[in-house]
Amino acid sequence: MKKIFGIIIVVFLMINAFSSDLLSISKRNKWGYIDNTGKVVIKPEFKYAGDFVEGLAPVKFRNNKWGYIDETGKTVIEGKYLSATTFSEGFAIVQTASRGAAYNFIDKTDNLLLENNVGDAKRFSDGLAPVMIASGEWVYINNLGKKVITNGEIGYFKSAGIFNEGIAAVFSEDGNALNNYHYAFIDKTGKEVITLDKSTTMAIGSFSEGLAPVMINRKWGYYNLQGEIVIPAHYALAMPFKNGYAAAIYEPTDDYKGWTIIDKTGKPVFERTFNRITTGYLGVYANTYRDIMNKVDNVARNLNVRLTGGKSAFRSTGIMIIEPGMFGIHDFEFSEGYVPMIVKAIKAKYRGNIPAEVYAEMPKEPTEFYNYVDLKGEKLNNIQWTEAYPFKNGIAKVYTKKDTFGYIDNTGKYIWKPQK
Repeated sequence: MKKIFGIIIVVFLMINAFSSDLLSISKRNKWGYIDNTGKVVIKPEFKYAGDFVEGLAPVKFRNNKWGYIDETGKTVIEGKYLSATTFSEGFAIVQTASRGAAYNFIDKTDNLLLENNVGDAKRFSDGLAPVMIASGEWVYINNLGKKVITNGEIGYFKSAGIFNEGIAAVFSEDGNALNNYHYAFIDKTGKEVITLDKSTTMAIGSFSEGLAPVMINRKWGYYNLQGEIVIPAHYALAMPFKNGYAAAIYEPTDDYKGWTIIDKTGKPVFERTFNRITTGYLGVYANTYRDIMNKVDNVARNLNVRLTGGKSAFRSTGIMIIEPGMFGIHDFEFSEGYVPMIVKAIKAKYRGNIPAEVYAEMPKEPTEFYNYVDLKGEKLNNIQWTEAYPFKNGIAKVYTKKDTFGYIDNTGKYIWKPQK
């Protein structure tokens, strides 16, 4: 992973899950694809297989390099890249070098979009993509690879979000003083359409379904497209909306208690709160997600340092713009009547004088179990999974343990039993 708030190459492979009827599976550590009935249609022969989006899927070949196949299993782009994402608006991000300016865009015929690599990049959305042209400097390019939006006289943004609903979240600074930190939302011409108060704004999120989360004086609320606060800032963390609902947390704690689900009026869907709500991250990336969440929680707890004029707590984590694609947060959603949610959590307990060989086998983090919950708070069934994804086209991915996953239909029946 290059860095927390830049591109997370492999995680992005799973962001647009189930964009076709083909589902990636792993069998004896080889990857292939099944259809939505559980029939194998592309035999497992790859070292890893991402999702099909816009007719192509990134796969890792036997030479440990990434390329793309079509839905018949035919190789369309040979394996030659160090990492690769799914396509978005006709372009995918590929890694061509191991360090420095290492990233570029390719089209579906494997033509590079940019003459020179960039240090980081985010996917195309609404015809534009943010790219890092130098350390910490972001601009927007169009689908011809031309620079089209910069930050006026400064020439770059310190952080730039993906366009969604014609608007993107951006951050810039002119010095380290608090009153030089500038958060705003811009349109596709680069014009600021919503300018946020420098003295109170601490982080922002992308617009989704007409609302955007914004941190104001250490608490999160939501702005609408007219720049009005429509859900007051009283959450410790708030996520973008999806299908009419969003995940939010009242108070950050080490065990992630206090999560709730709200509608667009800010009203909680359930009376009680939960230990944690799943956000669709892969089981294999659970530790990465927890590390990020710990840092986000620490920022939310310690931002009073910034208010008193001391060193910004954000300096250790990067300037925060929460947006689709960022460690899977946007994958939270009520979908087809259910949301995946933790229904049981077991916190590891330790005693003194534990033999080293026994300690090595003990879980180092709480054990969590998931199921699917409807709007009434009722579970789909009594099965407990170690990870669960939202339903798409009547199918959902579930894990029984790390790296061991399968697929269920909306009755809870397996169409592909979990295996590694």
